Amino acid sequence: MKLLQYCHLFLLTVLLTAFFGCSNKQSSENEQSGPAAPRQTPNRFPHKSYPRYAKLFSIEYKQQAKVVRLKNPFDTTRLLRTYLLIPRGITPDTTLPEGQVVRTPLKRVALSQTTHIGFFNALGLLSFIEGVSQKKYVKNQQVRQSITKGKIREFGPSHNINVEKLLQVNPNILFVAPFKDNKYKKVKDVGIPVAVNSSYMETTPLARAEWVKFISYFFNREKQADRLFDSIASHYQHLSRLTKQKKHHPTIFSGKKIGQVWYVPGGKSYMARFFKDAGAHYLWRENNESGSLPLDFESVFYQAKDADYWCIIENYDGRYSYSQLSSENIHYKEFEAFNQRNIIFCNTQTQPYYEEGVLEPDAILADLISILHPDLLPDHRNKYYEILRKRK
Repeated sequence: MKLLQYCHLFLLTVLLTAFFGCSNKQSSENEQSGPAAPRQTPNRFPHKSYPRYAKLFSIEYKQQAKVVRLKNPFDTTRLLRTYLLIPRGITPDTTLPEGQVVRTPLKRVALSQTTHIGFFNALGLLSFIEGVSQKKYVKNQQVRQSITKGKIREFGPSHNINVEKLLQVNPNILFVAPFKDNKYKKVKDVGIPVAVNSSYMETTPLARAEWVKFISYFFNREKQADRLFDSIASHYQHLSRLTKQKKHHPTIFSGKKIGQVWYVPGGKSYMARFFKDAGAHYLWRENNESGSLPLDFESVFYQAKDADYWCIIENYDGRYSYSQLSSENIHYKEFEAFNQRNIIFCNTQTQPYYEEGVLEPDAILADLISILHPDLLPDHRNKYYEILRKRK
């Protein structure tokens, strides 16, 4: 009997020891860990990309959205538009600023300008294009084939969009270029959001190319856009540094007479920067305009008649020549660059200058350097610019 009592007592002691030991251990662990750690909110935008050269757009990353702001390219003191790029399934709260809500990533888009195709191609986004303005201006063969097969619809010229055809495309957004007058009011009136790509209004080649980041925001492709742009900028800067060693800088001017006016690039323009970085003395480099200067023929001739080089961009169906140029204006023969056959020419009929060139400023710069300073890039193969053929 006593043995049975001892066994019960021993068993009770073991159970009490185990209970209080476990209780003390839990209490000790709770004291060490303290209050429960707050739940971390997910990082929806792990890779953030900001413009370094472009002046007409900016981005702010918030917890719920990317806030993309566009300056008015015709008056940079004013804000043109604000986009709230919000991931699908996220409900925005009142902390976000006022702006156009766009759900991301986009699934289907329309482009009013073929110049935007280069950005989409570089980011691997051609399959998202389901509408373009006009096939005849498209150079990209993949896009042209998709139009022919009916996978991409045409909806009319950018200055007079056929809204009924655009509604058949039913894009998440229509990418457009900025116009002073409101050419896209009827598009917005039917509920299609408009995204303004102002790349062509930037005043330096790298600033224009950096608009690839703007496109990337709508598709969460910032990491890819940064990698692409960094490579472009690095190569461009390398080429520009090469020309700094040259003591001789040939003089250059640009354009042709159109009607009664000859538009020359301003001294702070995109083309003026190309000429500077290519190691040339642009004849209107002291001018402070970032746009074009409307001049009469006599003013241009007085300034440029003895210039070393003449740069022309032309959309010409066929092989352009000196005889063709002189047939347009007999006085063109009086320029020294014409007589020396030093006309730098790009035919946009055959070369994708406006479609791909915006994202290849380094290739354009290399073309110009190889012509102006051939010893710097002896093995370069020109893509956009070449010296106009000398035969005629």
